[in-house]
Amino acid sequence: MSRRAPRARPQIRSQAEFEALYGAKAPAGKRYFHHTRLPEIIGAYPLKPAADEGRERERRQAFLDFLLGVLARARGRRPSFSAGIGYRV
Repeated sequence: MSRRAPRARPQIRSQAEFEALYGAKAPAGKRYFHHTRLPEIIGAYPLKPAADEGRERERRQAFLDFLLGVLARARGRRPSFSAGIGYRV
């Protein structure tokens, strides 16, 4: 039985570290959103042309509340599995 060498773990480097290591300018990543916070991203998404604006904003707010609850770090603030199944938008 042959043993494999352990795989090197990827390292996250700063832009300055990358440029010093490779002697080249670090590539710029793509930027898909001008917004950095979840409420801004959801709010800035274009409305559907035939949608009722008030109803669409209510649905987005409900979706945002759901996402923020699911992504909450505090265990007590996250919805239970059964509450998540019953969630309707």
